[in-house]
Parts: sequence; structure tokens; C-alpha cells
Amino acid sequence: MTTIPVRVLAEFVHRRGDLFTPGGRVTAEEGIRGQALLQKQRGETYRREVLCEGQVCFDGINLTLRGRADGVDDSAGLVEEIKASRNWPEVPFAEHRAQALLYAALLDHTGTMQPAWNIQVTYVDPDSLESRTFTENIDVAGLRRFFEASVRSWVDWVRVRLDVRRQRDEWIRAMAFPMPALRPWQGAMMRRTTQAIRDRQPLLLEAPTGSGKTLAVTWPAVRGLPEASRILFLTSRNTGGRAALQALGLIAGKQNPLSRIVLTAKEKICPLPGTPCDPEFCPNARGYYDRSRAAVSALVENLEATSDVVTA
Repeated sequence: MTTIPVRVLAEFVHRRGDLFTPGGRVTAEEGIRGQALLQKQRGETYRREVLCEGQVCFDGINLTLRGRADGVDDSAGLVEEIKASRNWPEVPFAEHRAQALLYAALLDHTGTMQPAWNIQVTYVDPDSLESRTFTENIDVAGLRRFFEASVRSWVDWVRVRLDVRRQRDEWIRAMAFPMPALRPWQGAMMRRTTQAIRDRQPLLLEAPTGSGKTLAVTWPAVRGLPEASRILFLTSRNTGGRAALQALGLIAGKQNPLSRIVLTAKEKICPLPGTPCDPEFCPNARGYYDRSRAAVSALVENLEATSDVVTA
């Protein structure tokens, strides 16, 4: 069973708008201080940091949703989400509203018998400690529809990921070594790498250039993917990264079942160098989250996310 934080679900499904939403950077300490102040100002029936948890099953996929609502007032049927921000929005951000709605839905699953819920999103300025509150009322039927649609959207994405992984694992179990013969000592390096992966032990391996060490390391790592989630290949030089991609290309062959992501510094991959990362100046930052889901889906289908693919 997979556990999903409520905040992650809310942001994944409902986040919209620009890459950097105007709001000023707020430290964790500033956010906690503003939140604590507002919580103290609430009534006696107001409960702080309420654990909300529930298990659901959609199309055979079991999920546990868990998170802590900033505030709950059972007598008023109220769930509050508090966010620190130096610039208040005209309407609550979709992911913040969704977070409060999901908490209310989880509370509803516990049998609270509330006919409707008051959903409250409050923004507090960490400097002045002034606040602005948005409140809406939603009946239980509407709340349950929202919850189901949110979880279903997540499950649809999980199903895609599971299908890709299943196809990959089937291919890995049947794959053959991509070279006609092993180089001297390459077999020994592969055996030691396999043992280190199996036993979860560190391995320091030194070998001369041309000995096939990159393939000797990546091949056992790929074979171990069905029991793992990913491979991280860290290198301090671009040539090392290119060698890893070439090795994975040899292993994958024409079938290309392996997803590959090359992490590149933001400054190097930016398609508009010198442009402030601000939606007022950069068209790529403007509406970023409106486009991100489609972009990620395209990358999953493409299977290779290099800087050339990302900026294309």
C-alpha cells in the first residue's frame, strides 16, 4: 500500500499558475510563527494540527492518504489551512484550497455526520502578522465528488507509471548482454557490482580507461531495477555523464525501455539565459504549472529527458 501526503496529492493534481507565484520567500520559522499566532486566536473548540488519515482503493490500487490539518473546529464544521505569504492572492491558490478540501474529506470518512463543511484558507503576512481569510461552504456530496476526482487523477497517473515499469521489468528479466564478449576483468567487475547491490554495501572500484568499467557497473544496476526504484549515476564531469548515457543506450538497444533523466543546472538548461525567472518577464515561467502535467506525460512517453529534449 502506497502512502501519499495530502499536500503532495493536492499539489500534483490541482496546482496551477506560474512557476514562481508572487508571495515573497518565507522561511519555515516565519511560517510557523504566523501559523501559531493565528491558531492561538481561534476559539476553544478549535483543534490544532489535527491528523487526517484514510485508506482508499481505486481500480485495485490501494492508497493511504495522510496529513495534518492546521486547524479543525468540529462545532462549526470547519477545516482551516494556513499559509504564510507577503503578497496575498485575490483568490486562494488552487492547491491550498484543495489541501483543505482533502482534509475535510478524510474527516468525513471517519463518520463525523457533518452535512456540510466550511473550508477556510488563511494567508498570514510573516512581517505584519496581519491575515486574510477565504471561506467557502461545500456540502458532503460535493466534497466526496472532489475527493474521488482528485484520487482518481492520481491513480490514473500511477497506473501509467506501473504499466511502464511492468514492461521495463519484463524486458530486463529477458535482456542479454549487449556486447559479443567481455573485456578482460569486466566480468569480475560486474560480479563485484552485483554483490554490492545485492548486499547494499559500498564498493570502491578503480579500473583503467578502456576497461569497460562504466558498462560493468551499469549492467548489474539495470538488472537490479525490478527490486529497486531507480539508479543514480553521479559524476563530476560531463564526459562521465555521456559515458553513462552511452552505456544505457547500449543496454537498452532499439527497444529503449529504460527511462533516463539527465539533471542539469537551471542556469545551463534555461532556454532564455539572462531572463529573470519571473512570470512578468519569462513566458516559460508564466503558466508553468498549467503545462507541467502534459510535459511530464510527454517525457514518460519519450523515456529520455536530456537537456536537448527538455528545451526542444
